[in-house]
Amino acid sequence: MPMLSRRFVAVLVLASLGLPNITARAAPDDEVVLDLESEGDDQFMVQDWNLEQFIFPGCQNIAAAYEQATVRAGLHLDAVDRVCSLSDDQRQKLELAARGDLRRLFDAVEELCTRFKKIKDDQNAFGTFWPEIQAMQTKAGHGLGGENSLLGKMVRATLTPDQLTAYETAQKERARRYYEAMIEAALVDLENVVPLTDEQHKAIAQRLLDDTLPPLVSSDNNGTYVLYRFSTSPVTPLKTLLNARQYEALANHLSNFRGTKMLLIQQGMISPLEADAPKKKKGRQTNAPAVSTPVTNIVPAAVAAPYEVAPPAELTPPAKDAAPAEVATPLTP
Repeated sequence: MPMLSRRFVAVLVLASLGLPNITARAAPDDEVVLDLESEGDDQFMVQDWNLEQFIFPGCQNIAAAYEQATVRAGLHLDAVDRVCSLSDDQRQKLELAARGDLRRLFDAVEELCTRFKKIKDDQNAFGTFWPEIQAMQTKAGHGLGGENSLLGKMVRATLTPDQLTAYETAQKERARRYYEAMIEAALVDLENVVPLTDEQHKAIAQRLLDDTLPPLVSSDNNGTYVLYRFSTSPVTPLKTLLNARQYEALANHLSNFRGTKMLLIQQGMISPLEADAPKKKKGRQTNAPAVSTPVTNIVPAAVAAPYEVAPPAELTPPAKDAAPAEVATPLTP
């Protein structure tokens, strides 16, 4: 399950208690405010802005999220231009595809919010609806430009072979740098459990970078992904690097991450093919299906930190009559 903000969790927990005459709502300072209703009023309510901030952590509302995504798309196209020296025609085609992907995503979010308004005060209906909200947060968090996106298809169709080679090389290098940062952050957190020397830290980081693949996409579970990969790789060679106490503590800690595969598949970080890979039997060779090569999103979502993302900054909810933020639609000035 994606990490929820403390505020959103508190609202859901209090609301789910079904206390009579009470509505739970989150205040901007991360406290939970209880509104007493008139006698006989049993009310379950999740505010619209709670939903919007959950789908787009760190953004005040959908309009702000759209503006932020538009700016990021433009910045990424600038980076592609620097690598590939796009012609004006190529740039225009990629901009059009990026706008199409943005429109697809935010149309889907708008449709979800419309349906949410009909059930937000129905506790049972909200519980049934919750998986759709989680799925939308995951989709929005993956950013734009996957293989099946308009932008991803347009890049492959528009760039010349030489441009595409240069672009893919730059993307792979970028993915490696980002994965290196993910590993470093995960190991810093790991050292709260298993203190390491500088030599041990560097050796483990290099081994993970060389022997494991980056995730297919980034998510709030980047640290979990690194430790899952670590937990499923042979740790025996580490016996020569770690002392007995360190080795035992590391093995025990990594065992907590071996069961996270399905979570990572649901987050899109691991290929579903890994879930279906047949187990080898004694005396019989089986060919496991190939796992797809990691693909970095062309326009990534915001990355607040390379390890577990902290709860989003507490924002003051929009005033009831406040005008929505102006949405910037063009990708270029």
